[in-house]
Amino acid sequence: KQDRVKALSETARILNRGSIMLAAIISRYASVFDGYRRNLVDDERFITMMNNDLQNGIHINKTDNPEYFTTAFFHTIADIKQEVEESGLRLIKLIAVEGFAWVIDNFSERLKDAHYMSNLQNTLNKVESNEDIVAMSPHIIIVAEKK
Repeated sequence: KQDRVKALSETARILNRGSIMLAAIISRYASVFDGYRRNLVDDERFITMMNNDLQNGIHINKTDNPEYFTTAFFHTIADIKQEVEESGLRLIKLIAVEGFAWVIDNFSERLKDAHYMSNLQNTLNKVESNEDIVAMSPHIIIVAEKK
């Protein structure tokens, strides 16, 4: 945590007033979504990693399987807010990178339907920063500015 806050603090130090910082974060729940979506949960080693992710956010791949990602910290919404606050930045908003659209089956087919895509975009615009939806996105963008 100290290193993450230090990195954000350094960003705050070098930002000009009125400048915006964007940072990418991995959700605490990314392993759950990815594990069940891609059937990685069939491997007990993955289940162990996933449970550790859920417990403390520390993701360590001790296997030889690169599909299980690398060492990283996976955030909750509360973690993100706390680290941004401690760094001296002001949180503007959090944005779900995948939103809820990543759960849509046959997306490539739906992509051809202009009416469906228009409705989808309108819905995404309404909920992209809703913290309930943000938390279910495997990846999150922090939008913050210098205090």
